[in-house]
Amino acid sequence: MRKLVLISSMLFFAGFVSAQKYSSKTGSVTFEASVPLFEDVYAKDDNNVVVLNADNGEMASVSAVKNFHFKTKLMEEHFNESYAETAKYPKATFKGKVVNFDKTKLTASPQKYTVQGT
Repeated sequence: MRKLVLISSMLFFAGFVSAQKYSSKTGSVTFEASVPLFEDVYAKDDNNVVVLNADNGEMASVSAVKNFHFKTKLMEEHFNESYAETAKYPKATFKGKVVNFDKTKLTASPQKYTVQGT
């Protein structure tokens, strides 16, 4: 009984010590590989999952590669089959950290940040 009370209290207080995390399923990722004098190569995915740790600025992101939509269907087909090989690599992931992150400067309005990672 004593162990049960100890484990229960540890689990209860673990929630207070854990990092504050924010997540979104409507993140936006763009892909651009345009070259001057050629047709623009640009795609966008608006169904990206993003998680931000508000305590230290670490973030992670996952996107389904097939969700990138191009201007023409042929360009999208070539991207999925020849370049990104979406059958072999269906997800694009990013893990990084917001540069000079300050938790006190977070607001409800959109802001631009520099993020470094892989």
